[in-house]
Amino acid sequence: MKNKKRFVISLTTILILLGTITLTGCQLARPSTNGNVTSDKLCGVFVTIGYENTAMDADALNNRNVTVDNNGELSFGEAADASFNGNRIEGNLSEDKTTVTFNGVSGYYMGNLHEEDENGEDNNRLMCDPGLGDVNYAINVTDNTEEQKGEATLDVSKKFHEPVYLNPVYLTSEGSYYTIMGNSQGSSCSGEIGTIYSQTIDSAITVKNEDSSKTESNSYKINVAIVEAAKTMVMKEMNQNDELVKATEYFATSPEEFTVDSETSYVIVEEVIDNSLMVKYKRICYVPLPKDSTETSNQHHCNFTAENGIIAPKIVKFICE
Repeated sequence: MKNKKRFVISLTTILILLGTITLTGCQLARPSTNGNVTSDKLCGVFVTIGYENTAMDADALNNRNVTVDNNGELSFGEAADASFNGNRIEGNLSEDKTTVTFNGVSGYYMGNLHEEDENGEDNNRLMCDPGLGDVNYAINVTDNTEEQKGEATLDVSKKFHEPVYLNPVYLTSEGSYYTIMGNSQGSSCSGEIGTIYSQTIDSAITVKNEDSSKTESNSYKINVAIVEAAKTMVMKEMNQNDELVKATEYFATSPEEFTVDSETSYVIVEEVIDNSLMVKYKRICYVPLPKDSTETSNQHHCNFTAENGIIAPKIVKFICE
């Protein structure tokens, strides 16, 4: 799952979110409130895969005065918590402040980090785990509103047939994180190449004073896109006479920098697409650039697929000495 450098976007300008096709969606709305804002604020989402993530807390029935009769029906005592089927899991901010992890649970985090810089000014960053791509962040501030939106995409292959859950992540007034699982919104994702499923979790809080009011809103959108996945990949180095210099098979574990032969003028990336119906080839041409070049025209986006059908995206750069 951790096969790609982590995204950390520092906000300096207003970014426009890219449009996507929305087939399904869901929202978690926080109600407006008068006076003081609730101490726990929605700050991100934790994306989990599979039905096992819908289970209740193992001690939920014992700790919340809930009993089960012979027919499997639940009955609640007076002290029962109405949200018993929601399992609160504490989160931990990584030492480098690039992600939040949740004890014993595998998934992908996307969310905000608010901190002061050296000048005491507030700095907003969108943290996003590897595996989530096409990351976008937008913020809009007016006298009466402060709106923040985050969006990212999880690429999967046609082999993927698992439900995807968006679990809300909250930040407490003490600066700790937690997520609520077990009653999260989810969507089962499968289909043809090009299909995109979208889910959104958002929150809005309105604070009213005597002569004014301000609304703070946060929105986090996760797209699940079904894309072509590479079964095998070969880097074919060609000279200036269009002759093959050498061919190298490339794997998900191969280095991200591919140094070409001194006689190589360009590289043809040949992918065999993971398609059970027929053999499909995809070929793209690249010109190697010096290692210190800041251009991106020599970068190839590799879509390798894991056993569960989730894409482990990887960027390979073709460089010359």
